[in-house]
Amino acid sequence: MAVGKKDNKKEKKARKNPLQCPYMSLQEALEKYETSLKGLTREEAERRLEEYGRNELPGKKKITIWKVLFNQLKSPLIFILIAAGILSLIINEYIEAAFIFLVIAINAGLGTFQEWRAEKSAESLQDYLEKEARTIRDGKEVSVLSSRLVPGDIVLIESGDKVPADLRLIESKNLTLDESLLTGESLPVEKIAESMSRESIGEELEFCTNVSLAGTTVTSGRGRGIVISTGMDTEIGKIAEDVYESKEIKPPLLIRIDQFSTKIGFIVLAGAAVLGIITFFQGYSFFEVFFLSIALAVSAIPEGLPVSVTVALSLAANRMAQRNVIIRRLAAVESLGSCTLIASDKTGTLTVNKQTAKKILALDSSLEISGEGYKPVGSIFKEEENDLGDDERQYLKELANVVSIDNEAQLSMKEESNGEEWSYTGDPIDIAFLAMAYKAGVITEKRKEEVEITAEIPFESDIKFSAKFYREKGHKKVAAKGAAEVIIPVCSRAMTVKGKIVGLDSSEALSRAKQLSSEGYRVIAVAGADDFDGRIELKKNPGIEDLPEMTLIAVVGFIDPVRPDVKESVQKAIEAGIKVLMITGDNPDTAFTIASAIGIASEKEELITGHEIEELVLDIDSAVSKRKRDIMEKEAGEKLKNKKVFARVVPRQKLRIVEIFRKIGNFVAVTGDGVNDAPALKAANIGVAMGS
Repeated sequence: MAVGKKDNKKEKKARKNPLQCPYMSLQEALEKYETSLKGLTREEAERRLEEYGRNELPGKKKITIWKVLFNQLKSPLIFILIAAGILSLIINEYIEAAFIFLVIAINAGLGTFQEWRAEKSAESLQDYLEKEARTIRDGKEVSVLSSRLVPGDIVLIESGDKVPADLRLIESKNLTLDESLLTGESLPVEKIAESMSRESIGEELEFCTNVSLAGTTVTSGRGRGIVISTGMDTEIGKIAEDVYESKEIKPPLLIRIDQFSTKIGFIVLAGAAVLGIITFFQGYSFFEVFFLSIALAVSAIPEGLPVSVTVALSLAANRMAQRNVIIRRLAAVESLGSCTLIASDKTGTLTVNKQTAKKILALDSSLEISGEGYKPVGSIFKEEENDLGDDERQYLKELANVVSIDNEAQLSMKEESNGEEWSYTGDPIDIAFLAMAYKAGVITEKRKEEVEITAEIPFESDIKFSAKFYREKGHKKVAAKGAAEVIIPVCSRAMTVKGKIVGLDSSEALSRAKQLSSEGYRVIAVAGADDFDGRIELKKNPGIEDLPEMTLIAVVGFIDPVRPDVKESVQKAIEAGIKVLMITGDNPDTAFTIASAIGIASEKEELITGHEIEELVLDIDSAVSKRKRDIMEKEAGEKLKNKKVFARVVPRQKLRIVEIFRKIGNFVAVTGDGVNDAPALKAANIGVAMGS
């Protein structure tokens, strides 16, 4: 549809307010973006590409070795040395001049070598957007460069894809996304196509269930959506903009050297001037006075100081490199010793960012599971006992059999030259179930081959469970797993840890599951049915009523576990007088569980949510003067200084938290590994980005 230029600008502005999209119906969303289920025509796509620009983030300016070299010469102390070298040439002190310029060259060479090596090592920590995308053009599915996507395009996504632009979903089939890169949420997030209510949206697209954001990864299912934002208008683009706009902070060492250089400059000039005046009145000629003043100025300058500082910092940077820490700016080494507050991300920084089964609740007992991540190294044990009996091992085998059959993931070992390597695909919870099965002694690949699947109920967000109907050695059986509040009510019996089948008190089982959930665990109930006699006639949209009478086998608790050395590191920081905070986009219960486990927090009062932070930030942003703003930031700092856990926080709020803590006098270090951490990393006095 053709529109005039005036209307075009109006429409463009409307399109660039994607917060309206989640509560729109499918038809309203299609009309807003002037598109249809058949997609855009090629001509319209080209017109919009010219109007909105390419769907890409501005690349970081490539830093050349010459720029790194030039940066070594920008210190006031170096300027003074250059001036001293030139003056030495003027008074024919060639050896002195050569020595000064040699000092400058050595200093610049050392600094350039160290920083250039770090810059090249860090280049691999970039590249988040998908290169190609499947879209509908002229009613046909085609593959295009993601940089050529435009608002109104219909994009198809499926398991394994990276979302190429911000999408308003119009179709969703078992769709889950890993959004930890942007939100810090450690679990895959279920996505639906239905419109949301205005009240549930708030101000953050990150938490809309019918929006898929650029840079996130599809972990299961498939879907399609309307492109609502591209390039710098996407949420990842806004984060990039925050990074570009934030100013870099000078390390304390550089500030002190600049101050020292300024003082030295004034002292040398003043001393030379006084000497010149005295000698002039003593009858020396103008040229003698001039040369004496220059000689004094040159001799008073500490030529060896820059090299001494650079050598010391280079040695420290090399020692840190041996511990896999890349120092991109030499002066940052000294900053580490000035830190008074560490603000750490949770997912992938304090934790391994891999869901792991850690607790098994049987009817009459609970079991613990050791190990982290998807590598099935660890054991299953009782809290009070190191070893399990034969009955308990058989119980674990039964549990492992069920979760291996009702499972769409793959976990397999490959022999590599450097040892065993485990590869995996699928939903993180399914992978974690397979790792648990291996720890219980069940080879999951063989188990799947031993049975014949006759029917299945795939997981859907509205039914919250999955099930497999299968035949084994002539017996009809069922394996099911899902939300505790869905699975437990259809179970009339339960299996004890000794393998006995007894009656089930559903209310008690639900209470135990709820308690485990309140501790920050993702809770999944597992059930089975043997010798199922009924006919399998699943309707088009099967539900929990299609399951026969089930036996509850276990309730399993999953969590993204803490890295092995984190607790000790946090304790050392606290003992050194450094305050440690956790700032995460994850939910409050999970955040507090992890924080309390590693010693960051002990009381719920030490937790605050992003919603509460937003209220503080809005008050500060409404300030009419800089003085009023400074006062309000300090007041906000007083309110936050006793908080240690910040949950459900978005990147913009994380940035403001760092700014507020700096405003009240803290020297802040930020650690993180996701795109959502980037603005805060740059705004901090020290930014520590987790690499691979």
